[in-house]
Amino acid sequence: SRFRVLTGDLRTPQLGLDLASWEGLTDTITEILHCAADTRFNRSIQDARTVNTSGTFTLLRLAREANFLRRFAHVSTTYVMGRDEGELPETRYCNSSGFVNTYEQAKYEAECEVLNAMSAIPAAVFRLSSVAGTPTNYFHQVLRLIRCNPFPLMPCLPDCRIDLISAEWAATALSLLFERHFHPGSVYHVCAGPAASIPAGRLVESAYEAMGVGRRPAMVPLDEFQRFSETFLRNGERESVKAILRSVSTFLPHLAIHQTFQNAATMALLRDHNLRPADSAEIVRDVLARLSGHACTSEQADKVKLPPNRGAAA
Repeated sequence: SRFRVLTGDLRTPQLGLDLASWEGLTDTITEILHCAADTRFNRSIQDARTVNTSGTFTLLRLAREANFLRRFAHVSTTYVMGRDEGELPETRYCNSSGFVNTYEQAKYEAECEVLNAMSAIPAAVFRLSSVAGTPTNYFHQVLRLIRCNPFPLMPCLPDCRIDLISAEWAATALSLLFERHFHPGSVYHVCAGPAASIPAGRLVESAYEAMGVGRRPAMVPLDEFQRFSETFLRNGERESVKAILRSVSTFLPHLAIHQTFQNAATMALLRDHNLRPADSAEIVRDVLARLSGHACTSEQADKVKLPPNRGAAA
């Protein structure tokens, strides 16, 4: 009885609400926790922006018009780093190298909107890393591809760090930070951090030990994988296999990009609640234990041979 539910649409200028409902919100709401997003990596940039960027802009408009707003929390992603290498600080960040997929770009643009609005509204940014507990996310897709991987190589540098967190820990951490440690203008990192992340090479080896069959693909730097992809997509291979390559190219490159996410300040706040993230290696073991009994559900793709060297483009 304490709740009134309104169904809205981030793709519309006023969330699809009539004027009376919108004005009712501006007169009553005190907190906004914005965690809605289109998390598909293969959307066009226009479609990704419609939900993730323009939708955030609409909620910022609502926040500016709200008469009693105390907190606006924007759930972002640590992958605003995109293709950048190095460390992501718990502060404002300017991407300089572009993005692996349109989701990252649209979320980065949305975060910039929130950061720019901090002078006008009590806003904070909460960046989450890869939540490994949900069966539809990219981490599970990577593992499922192992048994039906048709390609002779994959982008992976063994010492790159992969940051994974569980859904349960992420929800608890986000709740505590929002309820008890919210400070306007802050950026929080809900992630495993450098110490608890897992080397990419160890992740891949663990996955193949648990699920792999046949010959393992070679681990190569990202530029070599990109040259292979460009050549392969130009050749007359089966369209279904090309579709697999296009799909994995929206997330696999992170296995070959050196980036870590700092979280010391956020962890200091959560330490008071005795809440520490599990080691990413433990999360990998848990997910593999659940997935190892499941074979690839799609038809085994034909193994792909390396394309012939046809000059610089190869």
